[in-house]
Amino acid sequence: MPNHVSESALTDTLTPLEEVRGQIPALKAGDIILIHIKRSLLRSLIRRVTKSYWDHVTAIVYPKDNDKLQQSIIIENINPGLSVDYYFLRSALRGTEIHHLNKYLNNPKKYDIGIKRVSWLTDAHRKRLSSFLVTTIDTPYWPMPYWKFFLASIWPKFRRWFLHQQRWSCSTLVQMAYYESAANWEERLKLIFKEGDLSPLEMQSIVSPAEIANSDKSQWIFNEH
Repeated sequence: MPNHVSESALTDTLTPLEEVRGQIPALKAGDIILIHIKRSLLRSLIRRVTKSYWDHVTAIVYPKDNDKLQQSIIIENINPGLSVDYYFLRSALRGTEIHHLNKYLNNPKKYDIGIKRVSWLTDAHRKRLSSFLVTTIDTPYWPMPYWKFFLASIWPKFRRWFLHQQRWSCSTLVQMAYYESAANWEERLKLIFKEGDLSPLEMQSIVSPAEIANSDKSQWIFNEH
């Protein structure tokens, strides 16, 4: 599909969010989707703790028109939104799931999105990235209780501790997929979105949607915040 053709141009129909924000560009496997979820206490706490407009992140695994797809496909790690301890929640946990991107494009009253891209990735990188993402489907989310988010939002010392807790989250999924898609160690260092002096493996587990949004390792192609 030519680069100048928009995601919605194939059907000549704008999605409701595009009517607000404008047409999104043609997407590629691995494009990073940043999401702002409205009217959610948990999400508002995440934004306050991380000082960001964004509170969730997903990635494109199959772009629209790939094998005649009518909608782009994303993979995301979904927080169950419950505040009880992880070990009492296993039967209720959500986790890594596959959805249509239109889940977010069709409801601008609830969602806003932005899109980033690592422009130098080759087709081989993108294929490996998609393959890794698919292997994570049904991996359970590692939830954080509401009270910890609340404390982190009002207590700076607790916030610093909280943001360094390793977990399998939406941003961990995206970061690990990028890290694993690299062909060599030098390329992997160019795909770590979190800044700091921790090891690459530690960085992957504590990266946040805010840090992916702010990172200069990828470029905005839609709705920068």
